[in-house]
Amino acid sequence: MIILIFLFFSVALGGATTVVCGPGQFYDSTITETCAPQFPAPLAFVGALMDSRYTACDISFERLMCGGAASDSPRALQYAELRYRRALRKALRQQASPWWRSCLGRPQRHETLIEYKHVAERILGDLFVPADLPAAWGRLARAGYEEAAGSPFMLHKRDGQWYLSAPSTTILELGEGQFFQALQAGPIAYNVIELQQRIGYLVQMAQVLHRHRSSESITSVVHFSDLPSNWPWSLYLGSTQPPAPEDLIICDDLQYVEWVLQNADKPPLSVHHWRAWLEFHVAQAHRGHVAISEDQCMLLTLALAPEIANNALMATVIDMNKVEVEVKQLGDHLLEGKGGVSVLPQRRCPVEASMSPDRFDHNVNLIRAWRWAMQQTAQEPNLAFVVDWPLLQPPLFNVAYGEVSKYAIFGTTLLYARQGLNNNMTGPLQDVVRRVWPLIPTDGDRQHFFMVFAQAFCNTPGINVDDVLRRIPEFSEVFGCYPGQGMYVTNATA
Repeated sequence: MIILIFLFFSVALGGATTVVCGPGQFYDSTITETCAPQFPAPLAFVGALMDSRYTACDISFERLMCGGAASDSPRALQYAELRYRRALRKALRQQASPWWRSCLGRPQRHETLIEYKHVAERILGDLFVPADLPAAWGRLARAGYEEAAGSPFMLHKRDGQWYLSAPSTTILELGEGQFFQALQAGPIAYNVIELQQRIGYLVQMAQVLHRHRSSESITSVVHFSDLPSNWPWSLYLGSTQPPAPEDLIICDDLQYVEWVLQNADKPPLSVHHWRAWLEFHVAQAHRGHVAISEDQCMLLTLALAPEIANNALMATVIDMNKVEVEVKQLGDHLLEGKGGVSVLPQRRCPVEASMSPDRFDHNVNLIRAWRWAMQQTAQEPNLAFVVDWPLLQPPLFNVAYGEVSKYAIFGTTLLYARQGLNNNMTGPLQDVVRRVWPLIPTDGDRQHFFMVFAQAFCNTPGINVDDVLRRIPEFSEVFGCYPGQGMYVTNATA
């Protein structure tokens, strides 16, 4: 009876539950559905987080600013990552693009087999004699299968630079048992004789190539004219414009690549070995048939087609008209003379219109081929740092922030991301301070700058706020710290 009464009142009240968040937090019911850090505007600072037992120059400035927060409570970077993932999932659900539906549907074995046969016939169809090898390798590359390492080398362009790369030695170290398991998990069922024949070819290929592949990473730079002239590069590259004779080529294990170019059609290698080798790598790219979760589809979207992900977000979550101009101005000011910034364009994935909601493998192949073509047509590298979507959202960026908060949070995060999030925040903060100090000449604003910075990055794994500030001489100057105090900067270049 008591249980029934409790259930009645729960239903009558809509089943509402009260979420109690800690100091400096609020419950975000719109995107993350969790307790989120408060970053009020215009000054992104929360007095409730402070612990009055400390002073600015005493033992720890971080404890003064964040002593009232739980040590595991997410602040700027952690929450921005969580918010990004949750917002992306909701945006992809809402748009329900053919790519997203095909990913969640995941192909049945018969669909995978059809796509595999289509790709295999297109790549291997003309491979009958050793002279056909360059064209087959080229078709493999242009279909976007360079990551499968089916070719013993890949000549490709990235950001305007040519690379001649050899595959990882991992595939060359496989033995009979591993090849058997891989073929068994592939999209096509071989009879016993075919299976043994292919395993024999694969094992022998792996042994031959492994003998000539260096176990160490050896990189060299040569002119294109220095590569073996007997190789039919036009067949390998297809419609891609080949490098000019004077173009520099960054080579991975050049000695191995030269051996392949000169011996690919010589015993013990034969066209049957190469055909089995290429067929195996194409098959491995189509071996998955298990349904995957939304989170896995989201990560796959980010890896293969970030344009689809970012366009979904910008269409449903973020107003680029309010953000783009200001972010570019801030970034260009901080990175003046270093290329500036480029705000992530709302570029479409051109093959998205050709995608099918029922053909996942087909969609992946479209993306692979497009990515390869896009790399080859790229001209000079873009020196500007591209500001991606995670940096354009609260709490890292908010158009309502004042100048102090924008530089203290977005400015330091921008430079931190530009150097690769390598846990060294001192350099980025020093650069921001040098740029922003002329814009905020009063001690009050400068103190607020460090207070906002500390609250944004306290409790962040890999970032020790106190250690960072002890290396910033402007911190000691603005708070009047003197020798003997915990936060005093004793060496401005430390």
